[in-house]
Amino acid sequence: MKRVFISVIFLAGLLFASCESSKVEEPKVNEFEIKEDELVTSQNFLDGKLLLTFAGDIMAHSENTRGNFQDIYTEIEDIVKQADFSFANLETSVDNKKEYSSYPRFSVKEKYADAAIEAGFNVFSLVNNHCNDFGKAGLESTRKYFEKKQNQLNAQNKELYFAGIKKKQRRANTVRSD
Repeated sequence: MKRVFISVIFLAGLLFASCESSKVEEPKVNEFEIKEDELVTSQNFLDGKLLLTFAGDIMAHSENTRGNFQDIYTEIEDIVKQADFSFANLETSVDNKKEYSSYPRFSVKEKYADAAIEAGFNVFSLVNNHCNDFGKAGLESTRKYFEKKQNQLNAQNKELYFAGIKKKQRRANTVRSD
């Protein structure tokens, strides 16, 4: 009995000692404020400054597949358009022949992607876990859309970049040296 009592006291003491917390200092966060006159614009690019904007996934959940797609970007459009390069991950295929579809297999029509471009996004990643939702046909229609859009914008002296889907396997495996 005495041995059980000592064991219980020992375990209780061990438990109490192991539950003690030590004070951990919070990491210092460098907060900064961007002043309007310090905002980097395309003009500042000539002075060696560059403004990049990064967004997360552009997806077509059911609440975003109806109506005026430009409304999706109303609150961020000014920020996106000020950047020299605005990057987004397009997490859907683009195909005018398919109906809009949401989770688990995403597909949008060209107007949906047009709205992102009109909002100022000009660099797109096309490779992600939903790029193959509609197989080779979805990949090809997405690539063709971006090639066509890129040509249209280049003719207007505007830039559009995209990566992740290539015409040929060999090109996808080749690292450019230029």
